[in-house]
Amino acid sequence: MKSKLSLLIIILIISCNNETKNQELNSILNSHLEHSLISRGNNFPDFNPYKDNVDLFLISLHKGIPTNSFKNKVNWNDSILNKRIELLLEKNWVNKRNNKLYPSIFIASHIEGLQLYEFSNKVSEQIANSIEQEIPEIKTEYLKTDISNKLDFKEMSFLILSDVLLDSWQIENVERKFLKKKQRPFRNGKHYYYSIMENKNTSQDVFGIYGNMMDSNDTISYNIYGNRQTLVDFNKLDELIKNCDVVINEKDYDIFSDIANQYLPKLLSILENNQTYFEKVYTQMNYDKEITFDEFFIWWYHFIYTNTTNILNKRKLLTIPPNGNFEYISTK
Repeated sequence: MKSKLSLLIIILIISCNNETKNQELNSILNSHLEHSLISRGNNFPDFNPYKDNVDLFLISLHKGIPTNSFKNKVNWNDSILNKRIELLLEKNWVNKRNNKLYPSIFIASHIEGLQLYEFSNKVSEQIANSIEQEIPEIKTEYLKTDISNKLDFKEMSFLILSDVLLDSWQIENVERKFLKKKQRPFRNGKHYYYSIMENKNTSQDVFGIYGNMMDSNDTISYNIYGNRQTLVDFNKLDELIKNCDVVINEKDYDIFSDIANQYLPKLLSILENNQTYFEKVYTQMNYDKEITFDEFFIWWYHFIYTNTTNILNKRKLLTIPPNGNFEYISTK
């Protein structure tokens, strides 16, 4: 009687586990995913990660779904599965350890994204505090720009305190001087960071992360900094350029670079003082089983500076445009 009861319990546990995995698979297949790339020049994937359920397969590996379960769910046969795995191994998008496959790009589910924001709070507060102390000096430097004759600091505060101090003007410094990396991860002849993240709020970019997108014609670059970039139609580039009246020239760009460089030592000091904490979170969230610390941190840093930006906004130290985007033309 006892052995029959034990067998029944085992069967129920297996059945529950299978049902849980099936629900996870259904959730993966119905999720809205956003792909992001950190790159320069012609460094980008030389295959289509959106095609043939490749991105969904990577999410399933991240969530520990057995490859056969995913294969059966999407109607792959063994030959297709093996071809997908060979491709991803070749491109350095997965690695194999102890006969198990792991994604080697950054992947974040909705829950993991929320956790990354939670873990970023203390560091984001420290950065926000340091920026608040620097604002008088930053305003003085801003008055040297040509754009200051047209827009006051408040109107430019989102771009300067978020993008210039923390993101586009600064990201290479974080890579080289904090992470000590001269090149981005090597992937089949290319150097780039790549992420796939789950977005449950499609009215804005994934997890509300602020970022920069640009496109250009022969002489002018059109740029957007914000978290609703994907809602902008870059196919209408000429129209976007025509309707944008914020122009950042080469002189202004150089002054913004100076502002970023002047703040850099304070930013680096905060990051270095939190190095042990960063590594603890990296391990606690099990990313150490998949990707390098550098690959993990460069994407977490986007959560950190986005959180910092929102803190500065709550303190009324910067003003985020109502549509979430700051648009400008660069003639640099």
